[in-house]
Amino acid sequence: MKKDACKGKTNNRDERPGVKFKDADLIGIPYQIIIGKKGLKEGLVEFKSRETKETERIAPSDVMYKVKEACGRT
Repeated sequence: MKKDACKGKTNNRDERPGVKFKDADLIGIPYQIIIGKKGLKEGLVEFKSRETKETERIAPSDVMYKVKEACGRT
């Protein structure tokens, strides 16, 4: 994939979160945006990097900026 290209995929399967996270790691998804009930109550979502294993809690309004930044498009 080109450095400046970004593609998205939604995992809306009826599976437990752990199964979905494991599958994302197995197929090499570089970034995950995790939207959960608890985080949304706090007004936040999680942005996780597969490479660094770091998870950031960010406002939903900042998701597109973060994705563009991670894909080298800022």
